[in-house]
Amino acid sequence: MGYIITKTEYQNYYLRAEFKWGEGTFAPREGQARDSGILYNIQGDQKVWPRSVEFQINEGCTGDFWMTDGAALTGKDGKRVTGPPGSALKIDRFNKGP
Repeated sequence: MGYIITKTEYQNYYLRAEFKWGEGTFAPREGQARDSGILYNIQGDQKVWPRSVEFQINEGCTGDFWMTDGAALTGKDGKRVTGPPGSALKIDRFNKGP
């Protein structure tokens, strides 16, 4: 339960990642869905769930987004979505299905 963060700030970047599931899960998530994610545009204090956008990598919901601790996204239409401070807002992936 943690994350890796860069020392340098970046902007106008393209992030590409590949992931591979391991064999199983371990305590405290033993027997549950394998769960990971990529937190980016981290701002503010370094803590568990810093203000950031998370691209969810989880069995059954890979592609969802989490807006944590007040993080915000602005769409091409100018509409802004902001997560609640001290909590998180889930945005389901496009074409969500079973």
